[in-house]
Amino acid sequence: SQWLRKDWEKVKQDVMYKALLAKFSQHSNLRDMLVKTGNRQLIEHTSRDSYWGDGGDGRGQNNLGHLVMKVRAQLHVAFKGQQSPSSGNSSNSPANVHYPPGNWMINESSTDPEDNESNDSRWPCLCVLL
Repeated sequence: SQWLRKDWEKVKQDVMYKALLAKFSQHSNLRDMLVKTGNRQLIEHTSRDSYWGDGGDGRGQNNLGHLVMKVRAQLHVAFKGQQSPSSGNSSNSPANVHYPPGNWMINESSTDPEDNESNDSRWPCLCVLL
């Protein structure tokens, strides 16, 4: 496309990773929300994109979800030991966190999307807007 960098296919993962790292590093509320997801799988659930998302049926590459999980791991190490506004409150443990509506799903049980297909209540949403 005329609007994309000529090398976009080579650099898009790195560009997105740097943008996500900047976003979650600069906004403590978003960082806290992300870190509270623990080690759960994050899925960009959309039928409109099978590269960045899951393609709506779990068969997509979910590259955005993988990058957000990579950012989460880095932030967990970088901010370990720092008191966040929500830490120390047992009601904010990952199982009790309220996630606002959005296209992000956190798989709390199986890593196989088909296992959760009939029970959307297992997939609380984490809204991550770019």
